[in-house]
Parts: sequence; structure tokens; C-alpha cells
Amino acid sequence: MPPTIPSAEIFIINKLDEIQPNSNKLPTPKQVEEWLIEFAKIHVTEALKQAKETLLVKAYCNICNSGSEIDFLENSILDSYPLHLIE
Repeated sequence: MPPTIPSAEIFIINKLDEIQPNSNKLPTPKQVEEWLIEFAKIHVTEALKQAKETLLVKAYCNICNSGSEIDFLENSILDSYPLHLIE
């Protein structure tokens, strides 16, 4: 099970509270860009970790006894991190 990654809304709220506590000032476009990149990196890092773990578990438990090895590897990687986790 992946660790809890905040939704985009919570991530942005936390960033606003972090840099501008008790302020209604809007972030700069550069700040928003940096936050989007940081948020994406969190998800990509987790996706890669999950892909590695899923591949290792599936390879150990079911070494390609159905379909080709390439199909097995591709499906394992593509299915390892559910897109619904990105909010």
C-alpha cells in the first residue's frame, strides 16, 4: 500500500500556510510552478517505488507462466501505481 500522499488541494494549502501563514496573498506564478513540480516528483518517486515492488513481487510469485516476459513486465509496471492516487 502506498504511503499517504496529500491531494493537490491539501498540498497547495500546506504550501500556502508554509510560506505565507495568516495571509491572503496569492502565490507568484513561479511559486505555483515550483509546487507543481514538487507535487509531480512526489508522485513519480512513489510510482517508481511501487513499480519496483510490484515487479519484484509478481516476478517472484508468478515467473511469467502466462504470456511473454515483455507483456508481464509491461503490465506489472503499468498496473503498479493507480492513477486515482493523483488528486
